[in-house]
Formats: sequence, C-alpha cells, structure tokens
Amino acid sequence: MPAPGAYRPTRDTTSICLRFFVPPNAIEAPALMYGDGWYYLFVSLDFCCRGTGSTYKIAVGRSRYPTGPYFDKLGTPLEHGGGTVILSEQGTTFGPGGQSIYAGFLAYHCYDGTANGDFRLGIRKVAWSEDGWPIIANPVPGR
Repeated sequence: MPAPGAYRPTRDTTSICLRFFVPPNAIEAPALMYGDGWYYLFVSLDFCCRGTGSTYKIAVGRSRYPTGPYFDKLGTPLEHGGGTVILSEQGTTFGPGGQSIYAGFLAYHCYDGTANGDFRLGIRKVAWSEDGWPIIANPVPGR
C-alpha cells in the first residue's frame, strides 16, 4: 500500500521509450519539455557512474502528445530503440547524462578525465535547429 499522499496511478502505464538488446537500466532520467507544438522527451542512454568508463549519453525524441509516440530525427520510434543523441563523450568529458531541462538550459552530470574521472555538473543552453530539433550549445562559462 502506498504511503499517505503518495501518487497512485489510476490506469495502466504507457511505455514511450524502450531499447532492445541492451542490459537493464539502459534508459534513465526522462525529462519532458514542450515547445512550438511538440513535446520533447530527453533521456539518458547506456551506463552511468563508472567514471571515465561511463557510456552515458543524452538523446531526444519528439511527439505531438505527451504520451507519445516519440520519434527521433530519423523517424525511428523511441519505443523501438530510437533516440537522436544530442550530447555524448567529448574530449576529456565522459558520460554526460542524468539531465534536467529548465528555462532553456540543460543541466547534467559528467565525468572529468583530467580529474581522475571525478564527477562534474554541466550546464548548457538549448538552441534550436531550423527543423525544430534541440541543439546543445557550448558549456555555460564557469561550469
């Protein structure tokens, strides 16, 4: 029985993102954002918390409805393994993921290869391509 005041679904849940042939916990940290008639679902794919060995990356899909279906930029449904990767390993930065979206900014954690794989907070501005897909800009100065 749920704790008093806990949310309790009134109907079955709907799966809107799935990856086949990937070990458990390969999708995490869903974050929804609405803009210009689209719902954007940001997810972390693959594995976190392994320092410089982390394979985490951030991907996105979009839908006209919050319950989906969500499709990546190539038209592959996220519920069939799709997802357009918008941020992944770069240089000495490994495993970006665990994202939150707020006021046009993407906050996430990652691992610093120059600091023995220690974790860091990254903040980046979300920009938009001409075809309506999010683009992750350079890191915010000081982060």
